Amino acid sequence: MDDDPIPYMQRTRDYYAALGYPEPYRWARFADVPFQPLQKPLADCRVALITTAAQGNHRSQYDAEAKFYRVYSLDASR
Repeated sequence: MDDDPIPYMQRTRDYYAALGYPEPYRWARFADVPFQPLQKPLADCRVALITTAAQGNHRSQYDAEAKFYRVYSLDASR
């Protein structure tokens, strides 16, 4: 397995250029990022991560129900 990072930003620019877009892909940039320090240890907090990604299982058929409705829960104190 190769541990080199994937140059995804350049690959995305190349992809959009190959599609014929006249300008290079521009990534969103934010000068200010809202941040609120935790008031208690992370182990005592409830954390949510919302994503459009899902765990892959390339051996099984596509299952839209599982993709959109499955909840994964882990202990954040580890």
